[in-house]
Amino acid sequence: WLIVGAFEQNYGVRAQFPFRFPTPAQLRSQVYTGLVYGATGIVYFIQDSFISRNGSVVGMSPNPQIHVVDDPALRGPGKMELIAMTPVQQAMSKALWETTRQLNYEMTELTPALLSPTVSPDELSYSVAVAIVNGKSESGSPIRTLLKPDPVNGGYVLLAVNVDAAAAEVTFTFDRPLTGLHGLFDAYAYPLELKDGGKSFTMNFDPFDAIPIAFEIAR
Repeated sequence: WLIVGAFEQNYGVRAQFPFRFPTPAQLRSQVYTGLVYGATGIVYFIQDSFISRNGSVVGMSPNPQIHVVDDPALRGPGKMELIAMTPVQQAMSKALWETTRQLNYEMTELTPALLSPTVSPDELSYSVAVAIVNGKSESGSPIRTLLKPDPVNGGYVLLAVNVDAAAAEVTFTFDRPLTGLHGLFDAYAYPLELKDGGKSFTMNFDPFDAIPIAFEIAR
């Protein structure tokens, strides 16, 4: 299980450790990075509510409110005062909720592949070449990948995620020619072109991009 942070903390506590809402791209990157490293369950922390606000936390919500309804039964001496959302936090809360809705749809569609054995290099091997075109890679290896078979549609699914706040040009090279190459869920807006006899293709990754890619082996 991977617990993904989708909240912001207000008042004095944030001066000690400034928790901030992730952007939608950062949230996707967190989830897909977890999938690459073997997560099969995702928990989002936290849905906005009286309980979260009573802990000085604003969370994500399908209908975030500037103020939450105060329940006197849950208040008492020593309780932290309820906090209000700012208009910007309200916009971020809604955006993250919609992002999780899309992510949950994608993970549901990918479940048969994700729960299948990872493709071994003996079956199909590939390399990843990364050129940073803007920004700085803090990790030294910003593109993380996972190759799975697609038991529903046939072929393979490659999960590729950029864990850095840097833009990169990435070339994937396989040991055999591919066919039917395409990005899934409209996560990549540009056409993908096979090169080197169908064995390689190049993609541009924005900071924190997470892109699932489908293809088959050419016969």
